[in-house]
Amino acid sequence: MNRTKALAIGLSGVVLSSSVGATILTVDPNGIGTNVFQTISAAVNFANLDINLADVYDIQIKAGTYINDYANVIRPMILEAIGGSGVTMQSTQELPNQKGIILTTASLLVKGLTITGAFISDNLGGNGAGIRDQITGAGTLHVENSIIENNQMGILTGGSGNQEHVIIKNSKFMHNGNLPKNNGQEHALYVNNAATALVDNSIFCGQEGQGHNIKLRSVSSTITNTQSYEGIVGGGCSSAGNASRGVDIPDGGVLVMDNVDLFQGAASPNRSMMDFGAEGLKYAVNSAALTDVDFVSDSGGTGIQWFGGSNPCTLTNVTFTGLTTQQNPTGCVVGDGSGGGDGGGGGGTPIPEPGSMTLLLSLIGVMGYFYNKQTVSK
Repeated sequence: MNRTKALAIGLSGVVLSSSVGATILTVDPNGIGTNVFQTISAAVNFANLDINLADVYDIQIKAGTYINDYANVIRPMILEAIGGSGVTMQSTQELPNQKGIILTTASLLVKGLTITGAFISDNLGGNGAGIRDQITGAGTLHVENSIIENNQMGILTGGSGNQEHVIIKNSKFMHNGNLPKNNGQEHALYVNNAATALVDNSIFCGQEGQGHNIKLRSVSSTITNTQSYEGIVGGGCSSAGNASRGVDIPDGGVLVMDNVDLFQGAASPNRSMMDFGAEGLKYAVNSAALTDVDFVSDSGGTGIQWFGGSNPCTLTNVTFTGLTTQQNPTGCVVGDGSGGGDGGGGGGTPIPEPGSMTLLLSLIGVMGYFYNKQTVSK
């Protein structure tokens, strides 16, 4: 086996390091040889056979379009593009698993992939996902340098009892949603009941079906260096779509937003660009800190719907352009740039990160259970 890389698993994500440890599996439609597979599914299935969850598999995929080649991940692994000219996982049929092009119940790093075309019948939910994450305990989903486009759901996580960590970096979510259904249930990124969610240096645009660009139900949510376009052309999308919100934090928790641009156009049916706690505050600690965030609308509406009550909410260098109402109800105060703000309204910080060994040991225990669970309920 070719062991040239290791997987470092920590609460901050899953990263590649330059030490000994990982078994490299190559996906090459024209290749033959040891640890070379002609399909992504064959490589993933081979890795799944290893019952030693301490082993690490780095599945390196050569450039090309892989049509109806699905991945069912049941152990920690990496799926990454190599070769420089792009890897596309494309579904042209109703998803056989009725869940996702990539379906995972284990920690997963996705790097450099374009994932497109996921759909299922509206009678089955109409929520076929590019990536469907069904980790139900400790684990990490880390997606970077990827494009998630033209799926009913971009990324959908099922809920981990506030134990999972979701990281999205340097990625684009384009033209996702379910326009025929058009009831706001399908989103570009939906994170359910996680410990932490991080969205960094990413773009959301062209969302269809009145869903939201970013919907996070995590104890701690951080959005940085990101652009959201709802109901307006931009971000590289060719159409405006009809997203109903840019950012939805429905359960409250700790929210940090820094260097984020939210754009709203007339095609958005919901005049609120962002909300906090709209479905009730579910966590013991609730706060929001927005720094260098711009709300820009060409059709009026409301920038922030704040349902956090008297919990801390500060706005530092936050601008509102073209909006009828900046906040409704009013709850956030203008900060002074020092993290305090009027009335001591500091927005808090994300949950601190334990060491990587702690999570690695917990993942091994959790995945021992998941390995024998070949099917999951929808």
